[in-house]
Amino acid sequence: MPSVSKLGDSRAVEPAEELAALLTSAARNARHGANASARGLYLPYDNTIRLTDEVILFSGDSYALRDAVEDIAFDFDEGTTFDAVLLSGAVPSSGDDHEAVFSALTGETSQYGTITLTFRGETRIIDVSPSGFITTNP
Repeated sequence: MPSVSKLGDSRAVEPAEELAALLTSAARNARHGANASARGLYLPYDNTIRLTDEVILFSGDSYALRDAVEDIAFDFDEGTTFDAVLLSGAVPSSGDDHEAVFSALTGETSQYGTITLTFRGETRIIDVSPSGFITTNP
């Protein structure tokens, strides 16, 4: 399984940057019309302890309706806390959203918002725009 980050690896990418890169990859693949399918990233963190050991790129209109054969799971640094995941777009969020899906050919998403992560005591915010562009903020 590909690895997003490992604490002991001096080449490890900071988890917020890697998560932003995976979101960008999902949006780009959707925009380029890969299999004429929407693409997304699923964040299977535990709602109580706010941790996960993997994230999953998928193909389909939602994680529940995805083509599981196309899943790509990435190991994720278990020391990263998902403080808040607000990806409900214009609809109010509980802070426990788990996926962002980008439309085929446009890369747009109705699941825009922010993901707040804490790693090694530093908090980072990832912004997902309605047009499917991803930025990170310290």
